[in-house]
Amino acid sequence: MKSRITHALAALLVAGAPLAFAQSTVQAPANLVDEPVASVSRSDERANAVAQALNADASLKAAKITVQPDEGNILLTGSSLTEAQRIQATKIASSLVGEGTVINTIAPDENVIAVPSAPEVDAAVLTVSPT
Repeated sequence: MKSRITHALAALLVAGAPLAFAQSTVQAPANLVDEPVASVSRSDERANAVAQALNADASLKAAKITVQPDEGNILLTGSSLTEAQRIQATKIASSLVGEGTVINTIAPDENVIAVPSAPEVDAAVLTVSPT
């Protein structure tokens, strides 16, 4: 019986060794870049400048913003992780728009979970009667 267990363990170790080796030698490509924060819906000089500035701001990481030129105005749409990111995007766009208006419809995705404090619960007795 001990012989079977020993052989089974040895077989598992031998079978798993190539898998462990294969997993340890896999490396991510070194040329991966971060996904851009902002993109432009239609090519426009001011919209391109706004998108480039949004992409350069590290505080906006993980936000997804579309910059849309609209009759001299800039419309920002998409989502941000926080309200602070939404405000920062507006500030950046406003500094570059000039005489146009920045319309910001970015939706902050702040999921706040409020956990109410538990009220004191009296011990309850549950009586089960067979029917």
